[in-house]
Amino acid sequence: MPQLVKGGKYVFGWIKIRAGGELKIPEEALNEYDLKGELKVFILPGSKKSGGFGITSYKKLTDSKLNLILTNNLDLANYNTKKGEMISYRGKKYCWEKIQNGILKLSDDLLKTYGLQIGDVVLSVRGSGLSLGVLTKGPIFEEAQKHSEISMFT
Repeated sequence: MPQLVKGGKYVFGWIKIRAGGELKIPEEALNEYDLKGELKVFILPGSKKSGGFGITSYKKLTDSKLNLILTNNLDLANYNTKKGEMISYRGKKYCWEKIQNGILKLSDDLLKTYGLQIGDVVLSVRGSGLSLGVLTKGPIFEEAQKHSEISMFT
């Protein structure tokens, strides 16, 4: 896993959004964030600087300081909202999606919320211990564009 600059973020690789909104999550990221198999995951908003979103499990989210997202949104916590339906909480949008065999299928609502479309390329990075980062812009994204050794997952 390349580190872009000394002391900087580690990246898993570029991911091209495939037909149907599919993202092929790098195997190393699936292992590190315990996202293997078939499971429901939560999509959290990324930072203003880097855009994109984070992908995390129920366990990681409930064990974190951000557990209020679920305790204050029981329909989301209990998967009673439609898969991929964005809900607003404190001015930010959240949803749940499914990962199957390393593939995360993004809903049209999620793609629209983050200004993404089929064929776009996003950057998967080691985020906090809480979530896998999926970046769409910003200084880390721009630095990664200078590194030809970063793998592309399609």
